[in-house]
Amino acid sequence: MDDADVVSRAIASNWEQWAPLIGPEREQFEGRLTILLRKLDAAYDATNRSTAAAYIQERMKVGEHLTGLLYIEESQRDFHDINGTPDAPLNSLPFESLSPGSKALEKVLARYR
Repeated sequence: MDDADVVSRAIASNWEQWAPLIGPEREQFEGRLTILLRKLDAAYDATNRSTAAAYIQERMKVGEHLTGLLYIEESQRDFHDINGTPDAPLNSLPFESLSPGSKALEKVLARYR
């Protein structure tokens, strides 16, 4: 195998989301890229920062790139809390409730200038 034949591996931490699409653990081939989806061990603790960091480093040493929920700080507010997102899926909301209008949008954008 030469440098052009790089094998990339990904581990999905939320197997329940992928299992109906992928099936049991197996490699999927897309051209020269190999992706391996695998569920994290049931004993993996996503609330332990040092364990998560060590696991990421360990898997990188063998050429695997982890994806999914690898660490969570449960005492912190989540994205939806912080940003006040609605409970309903955004694609189900009417355009008028998603669009703040040009004046409000200009005010928001002014914060980034």
